[in-house]
Amino acid sequence: MSNGTKGIEKIWLLESPASRIASLAMVPLSWLYAAGWKLYLGTYRGGLKRRKRFDGLKVVGVGNLLVGGTGKTPIVIALASLLKSRGVDAAISVSGYGSPSSRSAAIAPEGELNPDVHGDEACLIRENLPNAVIFLGRDRVKAAQLAAQRGVELLILDDGFQHLPLFRDVDIVVWSGFGANKRCLPAGPLREPLSGLDRSDAVFVSQPESGLPDVQAAKFGFKRVSQQIASLDADPVPIDWLAGRSVDILCAIARPDRFEQSVRALGAIVKNRYYLRDHDSMQNLPAALLQDAETPCIVTEKDAVKLRRRGLCKQKFFVLKSTVEFDEPEAVYSWLIERVR
Repeated sequence: MSNGTKGIEKIWLLESPASRIASLAMVPLSWLYAAGWKLYLGTYRGGLKRRKRFDGLKVVGVGNLLVGGTGKTPIVIALASLLKSRGVDAAISVSGYGSPSSRSAAIAPEGELNPDVHGDEACLIRENLPNAVIFLGRDRVKAAQLAAQRGVELLILDDGFQHLPLFRDVDIVVWSGFGANKRCLPAGPLREPLSGLDRSDAVFVSQPESGLPDVQAAKFGFKRVSQQIASLDADPVPIDWLAGRSVDILCAIARPDRFEQSVRALGAIVKNRYYLRDHDSMQNLPAALLQDAETPCIVTEKDAVKLRRRGLCKQKFFVLKSTVEFDEPEAVYSWLIERVR
């Protein structure tokens, strides 16, 4: 059983004297990191470098300030679904992190994607938006170029806030609460100083968590809502099936504690927690998990796309399906359309 906190993340939590001392010792490195970021940002603000934009293409970036997950991909899916429901098609650019597709940029093939080739986030997007055009790869400028050549009018970047070479018409930051450690890498979890929020056009805030500093950007609330429990072969069970049931948890995401909270909130009794590193391929699952055929194991949607290809007992693993719901979807849509048009 794993507690899901590995390596430097234990230091970031500041939960023990040792972690607080270790974080404090790395503060000078954080200062250097922050200074380097500000210098890099200054090259664009000062005009030494120019951000690339393409005629006819509007770009919406969805990102965050923290290392790891704050729900960026579910927000991207929710935004694209909201637009689609009102007759607006949006293509999506995803990095393909941890997969061969992360190199350069290319359009994803149609149909089912392979997480080992295309990345788990792209697979999750394809499952939820089967007709959406997806561009894979870390080269976001090339992805935007391909989108423009294809005639795409609106491109949503999944995790692109710190990618400065590509111009965005709208920058959205996802804010899902904040811990005590507000230091930049490596002493803390920040990709850039909190002042980076000033570059955002909107902040999407997960309620009831807050701690959001004062910002001039628009603010919109959202929440994750558990919708369904289903086996790996998609056979659904009632959502109250978890109530009072002893289960294991398996996930390879950046914030496993939040997934566990969602499972517990449905009344489940968590027996064992198997927390793997973020984006783990799930090729080598813990032996203890596989040997226990009786205890159901609850997994995330992002991990289910990998497990389905492993030939596992589908009645052992169950997916907790959830969606992002905006507190004011019409306000989100109106604001976004006004900005891009």
